Amino acid sequence: MPVLVGEDRFGLGLRPAVHALRDVPAGADAVVCAGADVERNGAGDVNTAVWRVLKLIRGWMSRGDGAGRLAVVTRGAVVASTGERPADLAGAVVWGLVRSVQAEHPGRVTLVDLDAESDLDAESGRDAGVGRDAGFGSDVSALLSTVGDEARAAIRGGRVLAPAGDDGGIPDAPGSVLVSGALDAAGRAVAGTLVRVHGVRELLVVTPSAVGAPQRLAWLEDLAGLGVRVRMLEAAAGDRGRARLAGALAAVPIRGVLHLVEAATGDGRLDALSLTRPQLDRALREPVAVARVLRELTAGRPLTELVACAPPGTPIHT
Repeated sequence: MPVLVGEDRFGLGLRPAVHALRDVPAGADAVVCAGADVERNGAGDVNTAVWRVLKLIRGWMSRGDGAGRLAVVTRGAVVASTGERPADLAGAVVWGLVRSVQAEHPGRVTLVDLDAESDLDAESGRDAGVGRDAGFGSDVSALLSTVGDEARAAIRGGRVLAPAGDDGGIPDAPGSVLVSGALDAAGRAVAGTLVRVHGVRELLVVTPSAVGAPQRLAWLEDLAGLGVRVRMLEAAAGDRGRARLAGALAAVPIRGVLHLVEAATGDGRLDALSLTRPQLDRALREPVAVARVLRELTAGRPLTELVACAPPGTPIHT
C-alpha cells in the first residue's frame, strides 16, 4: 500500500503515513511533500528544501528497482493554466531537480503539483478544493491513481493536467520577453528559439557587460534581419542590477522572462543524485538569487512564463 513519507506539509491529511523511508513496506509506492513558502523564507531555505528532497530520492534509489514509484508533491510550484504565477520558488527548484533525476532514471519518480489557491478544510485539515474535486481526498493510493502514469502532472480544479510535450514554450501574447544570463553559444541558441519557434518579436536583453563580442553582434544582426526589435540593458540580473532593471521594466511591457543559467564550472558534468550540499549550493546560488529578483520586479504583470534554463550537464533542469 502506498504511504506518505515524512511531514504532511500542505495539511492534506494524507494517510497512511510513516516517518522515514526505512518504514516504507518493500515494493510499495510512496509520496513526499516538498517545497517552502518563499514569502517567509530566504534563499538558504530554498536550498535546504531542495537538499531534503535530494536525500530522500537518493535513499529511494538505493532501495533498488523493486522499490516502486516515489511521487514528489509540490504546491503552486509550476504554471499549469492561464493567469497563474508560481507561488513557491523552492517547489519550482525541486521540479528542476526531479526533472534531472527523471532524465537519468526514468520511471522511478513522479512530479505532482497541487493548486496554490485552494483553501484548507479547517476541521479535517484536508484540502477541500483540490482533494475533494480531484477525487483523492486524504488517501495516498487514490492520489497516485488520479495522476496515473504521468511523469509530471498538475491538479487544477479537479482535472489532471499533463504537459503536451517535453517543453511548453512561451505562448503568443503582446509585449517583450526579457532575456538575461549567459549569452554564450548555447544561450543564444535558446533565445533564438523564442523567435524562430515561438514567434517572439520583441526582446529586452539584459547583460552585465556591453555586447561587444563578434558572436553576439552577429546574433543581434541576425535577429534584426528577422524583424525582431531588441532592446539592450547593461545591468546584472540580480540584486546588483535591481535599480536599473526596475527602471527598464517600468518602460517596457514584459510578457515573459527567460534567464539563461551559466554552465557549471569546476565540478564537471554532474549527476543530480551525486551532488554534495556544497555543490548544490553553488549550482543554485546564482539562478535562485536572480529568480527572486525577477519575480519581485515583475509582480503584478501578466507574465505567460518565468523560466530559468540550464544547459546540459547542469544538475538542475527546467
